[in-house]
Amino acid sequence: AATSLNFSVIAARLVSATVNCTVNRRVVFKGNERLWKAILKYAALAACILAVNLALMHLLTRRLGWPIPLAKIVVEVALFFLNFTMQGRFVFRRKGAGQA
Repeated sequence: AATSLNFSVIAARLVSATVNCTVNRRVVFKGNERLWKAILKYAALAACILAVNLALMHLLTRRLGWPIPLAKIVVEVALFFLNFTMQGRFVFRRKGAGQA
């Protein structure tokens, strides 16, 4: 049961990341970098966001004693805006749009 649950969670995350990356690249940011370059940047950003998420959750809940639901809401909202900004500036930027 645990194996099928793990597979389901991983599969859902991969599908979600694929859809999110595609929609953000084509619709939200209208990036024109090469697909594989954008995918690698997106994956690197996702790994960084995950690491920051874990660190902040640890800090807020274990070190500062915040309730988990409150910490989760604060962290997710903050990281949503950070992630969105980073995707627009570094992951899906448009070549030739006034950038060096």
